[in-house]
Order: sequence, then C-alpha cells, then structure tokens
Amino acid sequence: LCVSKLHWERWGAPMFVSPLLISAYGITYFYDAAKNRRVAKIIFALAAANMICASPARFITHKVKDTRFVSLSWCAKNGVSKANSIYDHYTPFSPNLRAELKGHVIDVLFDIYDTDGFKAEPKDKTKEFLILSSSLYTRPAFSSDNPGANKSVAAFYKYARENYRLIAEFHPAAEKKSSAFEPVNIFYNIKYAAATLSEDITGPVIEIYRLNF
Repeated sequence: LCVSKLHWERWGAPMFVSPLLISAYGITYFYDAAKNRRVAKIIFALAAANMICASPARFITHKVKDTRFVSLSWCAKNGVSKANSIYDHYTPFSPNLRAELKGHVIDVLFDIYDTDGFKAEPKDKTKEFLILSSSLYTRPAFSSDNPGANKSVAAFYKYARENYRLIAEFHPAAEKKSSAFEPVNIFYNIKYAAATLSEDITGPVIEIYRLNF
C-alpha cells in the first residue's frame, strides 16, 4: 500500500510556507546589502518589476477564455465528439493529461507503417477527426528540428498536416514567452497581458483535422 499521499498531506503544508519565509528574509537581506550599491539596486528594481508584471499576466490567463473551451463549443456545433475523434492531451475533450491514455496518441491509437515512407492509420476506423494541441507538438521532445526528438511522433505531426484536412484552428491572442533576462521578460509579460486582455483568449493552439482513409 502506497502511503506517499499521506506523507504529502503531512509535509506539504509546511513546505508551502517555508520557502515564503526564507524568500522574505532573503529579499530583506539583499535590500539592506544593496542600499549603497547602484548596480545591485538596478538588479533589485528589475527583479521587482518583473514580478509585478508577471502577476497580472498570470491573473489574466485565468480570467479570459481558453482555446480549449472555445474549440469545445465549436465541436459541439459541428458534430465533433469524444466518440468520433482521436484527441491528444491538452485538447477540448482532455484539457489536461488524459489519464487513460498511456503515452502519445500515436503509440496507442494508430498503426504505423514506415517501411516505404511514414504512414499512420487509426486502429479504430470509425474515428472521423484528429485533434492536436501545441502544448505537445511544440515540445522539443516531439519537434522535427530537434535531433534528439521522438522520431515517430515528429514524423506523425508532419504526416498529419500533409495528409489530413485541417477544418478548424484556434489560436491564443499571444504566445506566453519567458526569458532569463529580466528586461526581456518584463516586455514579454506586458505584451502578453495587453494582447490577451484585448482579445479575451489564451491557451494552446488547437488544430482539428478530418481523417481521410
């Protein structure tokens, strides 16, 4: 019997609070040490500005419509359902990870033939649609530009775009980017917050294809 959940309940709460206390002490210490140092003050100001800009951006993300919700409404109006579609993680019928899908859709729901060039066919021929999410296909592990990527999955995305008909696509107002450089990160957060608030939509890019047999 696994008791990890019990251990988490016991130790989780203190671990949430402890970093806050430590960081509060660290900020105070850094501020006192930087009082008479111009460079340290600039670094501190940039870090503070980045945090101030990041908070509204994160808040806005949870207040506007998500592409998964918008595409779900479109699916309901256009005859696309769980029963007649193959859908990956982070899509309208599975906003997060699909618990019942152990791995990528290509590993579970498709037959792959790559002897005479890559070919993918759904195992269940009653499926009519394929739904993909940029939350997966933009990851380095699945990108054809990455030499260390999963070659089958990268080839699958290329094959799908070349052989299946794209019937609907849903984009966020802006892509959420991040940088190790504070000034760039501040710019990214302001740009993301302004665009997302203006167009009232965020989330991954959702692509819906009609399968051709």
